[in-house]
Amino acid sequence: MKQWSGVESGLAHAAIVSRLITAGDKKILQHIVPVVSRFLAKELPERSDKYPLPDFATELHPWLAKTREQMDIESPRRNEGIVTQTAVNFVGAGAPFYEPGENVPGSSIVIGQYIEFNNFMLQIRERRGAYGAFVTADHWTGMLIFMSYRDPNLQETLEVYTSVPSYLKEQMQNSEAAAPLINSAIIGTIGSLDGSAPQPNTAGWLSLRQWLMGSTPKLRQKWRDEILATGSDDFVEFEKRLENQWKPLVAVAGPKSVLGKEKDLALTLIDVSE
Repeated sequence: MKQWSGVESGLAHAAIVSRLITAGDKKILQHIVPVVSRFLAKELPERSDKYPLPDFATELHPWLAKTREQMDIESPRRNEGIVTQTAVNFVGAGAPFYEPGENVPGSSIVIGQYIEFNNFMLQIRERRGAYGAFVTADHWTGMLIFMSYRDPNLQETLEVYTSVPSYLKEQMQNSEAAAPLINSAIIGTIGSLDGSAPQPNTAGWLSLRQWLMGSTPKLRQKWRDEILATGSDDFVEFEKRLENQWKPLVAVAGPKSVLGKEKDLALTLIDVSE
């Protein structure tokens, strides 16, 4: 067992270094690989029954508090406008939707799909000319993000975002009429989860991510069961949370001629157009 532990450690070391080399500029990474190799070979603690590595899916990493402090200093929460040379806008609004440690139900991704395909596609794409719009309800971070891309509008799109609670409330007034749309959103969500089988070189990476995040088969089945059980009550709860708890910040990428006029949004402009 001790011999295998050494082989396992060596293979993991080689795999990480190989991934670094194949994933970036070799001229730059040749300066990084020796440091990474030394860290992996000499500085990581040995895993043993007496000194097991912490499970950071359930325990706070010791770097986390300091990182959050540094992020608050260097990247404070604010509305941002990213000045680009594009003639159209990319309009985002997002914020935490669930508190740290709070359960994020599978219904959240179904409701996100419902909003995206039954509201945003009609209001933002078909009627107002954006190339597309989508909703991201992140299972692991609890973030909810609305986003449009190649969008000729800005304020009009933000108004659609703001009106989502009233849209959901109106939709759920007749739950029987909404049922087929909810079923369609469930089917679409399951399709997006399953999709096509990953390539062999991707399957290992996905497995590593699941392990790092503490995503067990039991948790993934629970997530799937919650998706399949989504009903109108979940939509009502989601709408209430939108109205009372979600306080999104805005980030827009677009031309300065548009962003410079948006005084009401108090955008901090970041110019990357040159």
